[in-house]
Amino acid sequence: MLRAARRTHFLVRGEAKAGILAQVVRGDYDPVRWPAQLVARNVPGCEVWCDAAAAAELEAGP
Repeated sequence: MLRAARRTHFLVRGEAKAGILAQVVRGDYDPVRWPAQLVARNVPGCEVWCDAAAAAELEAGP
């Protein structure tokens, strides 16, 4: 259902989610372990919104 949506948003807050967000967005592709990768990486129109604490483990870059 999420993959069929025209727009999908993930809202991620807090330092406890920083490692998870980094894996979903930039880690090795493993949708069995990180099911959110199926949407975050493969669905046009998917946006990930996060606060600074959740983004702390993301490296700068595209």
